[in-house]
Amino acid sequence: MSTTETRPALPNESDVKVASGGKAWRFSKGRIISGREEDGTLVERTSIIGRIQRVGIHEGVTTDQYKKPYRQVEADIETNDGVIHVHAGLLDNETFELRPTQAALTFGWILTQVKSSDEIVRITTAKGEPWTDDKGRAREASTYVNLALVGADMIARPVYRPKTNPNAPKVSSVDKWRAIEAELRGDPIEGVAAHPLWAERPAREDDGASDASLPPSLQTLFAVCNKKGWPTPREAPEEWKKLFAAYFQRGAGEIGEYSEDEWNDLALALNGKENPPALIKPAVERAAAAKAQAATATPAQAKSNALDDDYDPFKDTE
Repeated sequence: MSTTETRPALPNESDVKVASGGKAWRFSKGRIISGREEDGTLVERTSIIGRIQRVGIHEGVTTDQYKKPYRQVEADIETNDGVIHVHAGLLDNETFELRPTQAALTFGWILTQVKSSDEIVRITTAKGEPWTDDKGRAREASTYVNLALVGADMIARPVYRPKTNPNAPKVSSVDKWRAIEAELRGDPIEGVAAHPLWAERPAREDDGASDASLPPSLQTLFAVCNKKGWPTPREAPEEWKKLFAAYFQRGAGEIGEYSEDEWNDLALALNGKENPPALIKPAVERAAAAKAQAATATPAQAKSNALDDDYDPFKDTE
């Protein structure tokens, strides 16, 4: 029997269903991907169509032996496959300093343009040209993230980013990102409202309630911590309990044991400080030490473990 006779007929493209991949998607090398090539889980998709339910910024440290810091802009999007996470990295993959990728800048800009969870969006990517960064390092072609809004007629109409004035002063990628983050996060101290869909990442069963569930005055305290780069009471509970006891002049208690007025008073006091209070300084130093340890990894470790566009912090949680 010939090979031709034993093979099934080739299907048409419309007959083939593409695996949806995991719940975490990222942008890399002009693609939208999930999973990893080395373990055979890599899946690509040409677009994401759905409704944005949440926007946010998340940071942490990887769970592997190198404990590398990561920070990313992210969104939860309702699709026909269920709610998926989509994110883009904000840290340099060698120094772990803030150096947002073009994917992060364009994805972040997209999130500032969609203010309602009822809007249907179509997100796609495009690949640019190889370039040289401001430190003289050769970089691969950037990934650009594009937005189209899908109308009631089911036509996706592109939303274009404003054109840059070639004569305007150059703005660094960090400053571009800070402007985007300000639109997303808002500033409770200055009375600037957050993006309508802004929310901290929903807590998992093992890490307590999310910041979004806190009273407004406590959200203000957490906003002060985020603004200054200090660990929050959820990230360093023991140090903060000592600070609470010292500031409120009573035994170290849990967050819920203090009043709204007390939290407001503490938030305003801390907002006026340039340096972290001595009682939470150990937590600040621990975070800095973890970052320094990651930055001093051997070249082999850095090469194989650096956080690049392919890094997937959701991998351990799916």
